Amino acid sequence: MGRGRLALAAALAALAVVTAAVPAGAATSTLLAPGRVDRVLVISTPGVGWSLIDQTSTPNLWRLLRGSAMGDLTARTLGRPDLTSGYLTFGAGTRAVSPRSPVDGAGMEPTEPYGEVTARDAFRVSTGRDVDHGVLQLGVEPILAANADEQIDVAIGALGDALQAAGHDRAVIANGDGAYPDQPDAMRRSAVNGLMGTDGVVPEGRAGPELLEAHQQAPFGVRYDNDAVVDAFSDAWKPGAVVLVEGSDLVRADAFGLLATPEQASAAMRQAVRRTDELVGRLLTQVDLRHDAVVMMSPTRARGTVLSAVAVHAPGIPAGLLASASTRRRGFVLLGDAGPTVLALLGLPRDDAMTGTRFTVGAPLPLDTRIARLTNATSAAVFRDRVRVSTTYGFALALAAILGVAAYAFMAGRLVAG
Repeated sequence: MGRGRLALAAALAALAVVTAAVPAGAATSTLLAPGRVDRVLVISTPGVGWSLIDQTSTPNLWRLLRGSAMGDLTARTLGRPDLTSGYLTFGAGTRAVSPRSPVDGAGMEPTEPYGEVTARDAFRVSTGRDVDHGVLQLGVEPILAANADEQIDVAIGALGDALQAAGHDRAVIANGDGAYPDQPDAMRRSAVNGLMGTDGVVPEGRAGPELLEAHQQAPFGVRYDNDAVVDAFSDAWKPGAVVLVEGSDLVRADAFGLLATPEQASAAMRQAVRRTDELVGRLLTQVDLRHDAVVMMSPTRARGTVLSAVAVHAPGIPAGLLASASTRRRGFVLLGDAGPTVLALLGLPRDDAMTGTRFTVGAPLPLDTRIARLTNATSAAVFRDRVRVSTTYGFALALAAILGVAAYAFMAGRLVAG
């Protein structure tokens, strides 16, 4: 073989290596279009992946999943993923960012004390709006400012605004507060960001201390009062409503995990998952699965991986694997796709400001098969993340070597020919 041909062969080999590194797209899925549903319950399960869900410890979720479309969710936001950015991304239908201000998680009821004044007073001072009901995001102005500075257009509150324009009630029920006595009070109520409008208001719901009860064995000595959460849900679960209920014990367990041994952190998370499953079972007694939709999703990734669990149960949706035009891969969707999906479930068009796309779903599969595929995909993602840096450097060096050989052979061939 001549040296010029050798150079061409080497270049083609390099191109083949590059091509092999690009993942193939997913098979075509059916567009999720079940028609209008009566109501939508969004169950937020922060930090929960498929490894934490099984028939024994989460029997209520397991029963729901039998008839649900399921997938792995990538909580892709602007900047480092966190709870606030995750909820903002869900509500914007596109990647969003948290300003990381002290009031990121300050979703408060108007009558709650806030320093020497009430949350209503503080909200009126910072925004000029006097609101006496629902849940208020006291940090809405820093949130809007941070996202206005981004290079892409981010419409904070697009989902909430679209639901309001279409006449749908919406509510958020969440309180992830909890801190040790020698620490400042920690407000972890970022769930307000999921359904608030651009004005920073969710018209209904609960986020105050009435949702909590003391418990010696719980992280920070406090946990959800499931009775109070169920009562709040009953008040909000009206015809046409969209209600987000956060499994806030999961938020506390995740925060506690940063201060505990790995064994204690794992035990706290599994206990939080079990209590959240009990809560889900009670909520579902008020849901008519023949007419209502349930979306289970995590606004942030599960610990140790880049993925978390997502599922949709609604009339007309087969129990298959989810995908979206954003990912074009069976079994994978983006967090930014969840907001447009809620609108689609209600028969509403995607807001023009949203870049996410509604979920699609493939053919029905047995639950064990879906769980196995998604769990394997999560494990593969963890492995890929662990080796990505070293593999990337190795690939770059190998490619440089191949191209160097090709260039040398090409130049040597030209010299010989000359």
